Amino acid sequence: TTYASFVAETKPKPGAEGKKKERQLDKIIAEGKLANYRQLLDSKDATTGKNEELRARAERIDYFSSEERIVLQRSAYLWKEGSEFTGNVIEYSGREETVKASKAQTGPERVQAVIQPRRKEVAP
Repeated sequence: TTYASFVAETKPKPGAEGKKKERQLDKIIAEGKLANYRQLLDSKDATTGKNEELRARAERIDYFSSEERIVLQRSAYLWKEGSEFTGNVIEYSGREETVKASKAQTGPERVQAVIQPRRKEVAP
């Protein structure tokens, strides 16, 4: 079994300049064959009422906490609400709920996407 290694970077909290060691997580970099990422989202599944999930894997994952953004590099795969994306680089913005995928500059690899229709919200 191969596990991913990761590095966490912090930065001073806004307004904490000059205060002792008040820092917040800013960026996490995970690398492995393959590194995995999983996040429960604030949005609820219309059918089950449970929080929806985002899953991803790649050889390198950069997570930017303050931007609510992840960048997947090399053998990238992202799954969200039944939609799937593969490519060399995938960028997901949680704030904008957008996915950008691209292939390598060289080589035959293509971007693949399977997009599910949005589910209608069910009134309680």
